[in-house]
Amino acid sequence: MLFVNRWLSRRHKIGIEVSSDSIKMVQIKRQRAELVLWRWGKVTIPVNVVEGGLVLDSEQLAKAMGQLFSSVGVKNPGIMAAIPGQQVVIRHLKLPMMPWKELKNAVHFHALSFLPLSPEETVVDFIPLLGDREFTFSPGKHQSMEVLTVATRRSVVQGWAESFIRAGGTPLALEIEPLALSRTLQTSRLRHKEPSNYLLANLNAQLAQISIFKEGILRYNRVLTISAEIWNPASGGGSAFSNRTATEIWKLVEYYQMENPNEPIEQVYLTGEGMQQLITDQLTRRLNIPVQQLDPLAGLKIPFATPEDLEELRTSYGVALGLAIRGAVTGV
Repeated sequence: MLFVNRWLSRRHKIGIEVSSDSIKMVQIKRQRAELVLWRWGKVTIPVNVVEGGLVLDSEQLAKAMGQLFSSVGVKNPGIMAAIPGQQVVIRHLKLPMMPWKELKNAVHFHALSFLPLSPEETVVDFIPLLGDREFTFSPGKHQSMEVLTVATRRSVVQGWAESFIRAGGTPLALEIEPLALSRTLQTSRLRHKEPSNYLLANLNAQLAQISIFKEGILRYNRVLTISAEIWNPASGGGSAFSNRTATEIWKLVEYYQMENPNEPIEQVYLTGEGMQQLITDQLTRRLNIPVQQLDPLAGLKIPFATPEDLEELRTSYGVALGLAIRGAVTGV
């Protein structure tokens, strides 16, 4: 969603996740029926280069990316990336069935109500949620549909794309982080056991992003800002982070279950650098739902990696892995 470049293809397709302090990169190759973890790497970036999901210094960011590409051995890569949650607005719209061109105009019009900018300053993408129905418009039939809509500022997209190009890459796709993470579940070797309805929480230093999926479709998304005091265990904040995060997840589950009594959440998955056992224990006590750490490596073949590598990949590389899977499976 948001941006897809279907006309450019590069030999190396990679997934990239950028935070305020680091860049993570993953390359996955498809070999017959298997997805193989091929390359990965991480580099730190200086302060005031990326903040709150915004690129503040494109030149420095591109320089760090170039160093990462060289260190892992990729050249002129095609890049799959995700816009950080702080810079994205996600809404579900209920609209009447209409021709595609009219639907596009209607979605853009509604997007301006929750992202109050001019049309020229806004990038909007959407997916009609039709279930088993096909997208067909028949005049005289009064049907409605739900539309998953994602919007951000054009300057945000341009900032990321400019940095990728400066680093020698080609931006192939920009999407949202929850979709990238959910892809690691959908491609798992255990996907036949994947629950129909699940909650996925990505817990990191600056924010926690909590998403609910129903049959693979994003139904709800919430972003929580995390202060440095709450996040930092050294200052006694680790317990506060666990308490707040567990409480917010519990409240969201309770609200969703009340609004959707016939669609119970069957599983809670936790991932990210803030995935602490304390949170798992608290949620297990509060919810009558299984809670476990997301394993984004479950659907991959891994020819070489140390135990330390595997732990870091599981904990910190979920978004980059999901983006790299997209590159390996669909190409864009």
